Amino acid sequence: MKHDEKEDWVNAGKIAASIFKKVAPLIKPGQKLLAICELIENEIKKAGGKPAFPPNISVNNIAAHYTCPPRDASKIPATALVKVDIGVSINGAIADTAQTFLIGGNRKLYRIVKAAQRTLNEAIELIRAGITVREISEKIWLTSHEMGFGVLTDLGGHEIRRGILHAGLFIPNSPSTVRKNRKISAGAILAIEPFLVLSYNDSETIPVQKAKYIFSLARKIDNTKDDFLKMLYEKYGLLPFALRWIMGSSAISKGKVKKMQTVLDTYEKRGLIHSYPVLVDKNGYWVAQFEHTLRVKKSSVEVLTIL
Repeated sequence: MKHDEKEDWVNAGKIAASIFKKVAPLIKPGQKLLAICELIENEIKKAGGKPAFPPNISVNNIAAHYTCPPRDASKIPATALVKVDIGVSINGAIADTAQTFLIGGNRKLYRIVKAAQRTLNEAIELIRAGITVREISEKIWLTSHEMGFGVLTDLGGHEIRRGILHAGLFIPNSPSTVRKNRKISAGAILAIEPFLVLSYNDSETIPVQKAKYIFSLARKIDNTKDDFLKMLYEKYGLLPFALRWIMGSSAISKGKVKKMQTVLDTYEKRGLIHSYPVLVDKNGYWVAQFEHTLRVKKSSVEVLTIL
């Protein structure tokens, strides 16, 4: 193994898990989301890692892909389900983990947070080498519904490989949307992430095409004369990056932001860049999410994103 490959995964997981101790005090009404994003990014770098993707801070019916754009003044409301999704990379070894924080609210909001946490834990207990994708999806779906909540059928967990956040294998939250019922092999690195909705009925997301704040290169960039693409590849490889990272957080005009978005859209139309629009629940349901990254063993798993 080069530079102790196994240790890279362990260290990435420890850093990702430790960040939540710094994040938790900031999750309160009136707190700017931008301050939370920047704290996460700075703490990852201070710990010796790199962000594997822009921190996702998705509030209420926003399910995923919200990271602060430049000039963002968004704040946490008085009542909220705040999903914080963090990714850390160490030499390309990636840890991906998420938690939901409850701000104010009622008994039902408390219950969905606990249900999402339990659903993740029970899925993890089931996983071992030889289990199928469908078995994991069925466990997630059954546990969430036993607790009284539906799932987002279009979202779910995924395989991770060195330098690749989403490595092909998709583990949906519902067995009805399993496309490839593969068996899980020992040594596989998986991110398991149930998304529960504030309804007994299942739901799905819709993309907000006007809200694209996260991008990635579509393929490896070799022998290009395009300095912009070369810069993106040198900095981020094939991992996602934020519009904010290439422009700055606040000291920038609306016109320059719009111009950069137009540039990125042009590259996307040419198939050189992928965008990740903000995803919201199509029915307006609030969403809760928990996630861990784990290494599959013969008869159990090693949870990497836990201290």
